[in-house]
Amino acid sequence: MFGYSNGNAGYELANEHQLSEILANFSSDYIYDVIDNYINKRYEFAINAKPNMVNVFRSNFDNIRANYPMDVENTNSVELDVYKNIIDTICNKCNVSHIDDSDDNIYLLASTLYDFLVCGFNAHMTNFLINLIVSEQNSIYSALELENLKKSKDSSTIYNKKVMDNSKLAVINANLPTVIQYISTLDIRMADILANCYQQPIVDLLTSNFSEDVNIFTDFMRTIISNQYLFPEYVTELRLRIQNIRGEYKWA
Repeated sequence: MFGYSNGNAGYELANEHQLSEILANFSSDYIYDVIDNYINKRYEFAINAKPNMVNVFRSNFDNIRANYPMDVENTNSVELDVYKNIIDTICNKCNVSHIDDSDDNIYLLASTLYDFLVCGFNAHMTNFLINLIVSEQNSIYSALELENLKKSKDSSTIYNKKVMDNSKLAVINANLPTVIQYISTLDIRMADILANCYQQPIVDLLTSNFSEDVNIFTDFMRTIISNQYLFPEYVTELRLRIQNIRGEYKWA
């Protein structure tokens, strides 16, 4: 199975050759192609959960170490380069900078950055938008003068008021495209989004290692609003999720 030849030396040589071939598969071009493909899909809603490819690679390297223990050092070196390539690719494609390029916590950094900006990106941004709308419903309602639309006979307004026990959120939900346009003008920083996604130690880890070259929130909002296919999908997703919000946010 491992290209065994007579004698331990021949066996080890065959294993080392096979190991070198396996590790050669993790070239920078291969890593770039894999990560780039998933980055290009990060705005899409997937039927199945998007894999965290950093964790997939980690599992692969754990298996390589178990099957080829004769050269763990070389395997570890290639693994380290893979994580660095992943971080570099995400930074270049997603407009962030790696502030500290040390090897400390490199796997955790790569895995968490990949979760935030790639495989979990649209889920994190959708959750953030919902929490923002709910927590800032009073200021949104006032800024857009939605009180004037509270008695609207528009079918969307009537429906939302029937299925929701929060009449203010119901009006916001009925006018969600306008609300999204308004929210897109707000000053939201990466740290604000991260605080909605992760526990504080992970927030601190990411903010101390990465910075925005382009505002993530502004770029996300511009992208979905300007896309004729994405925008209706996000409006629908947000609208359905907001409709399910119940009494804890009830407004009198």
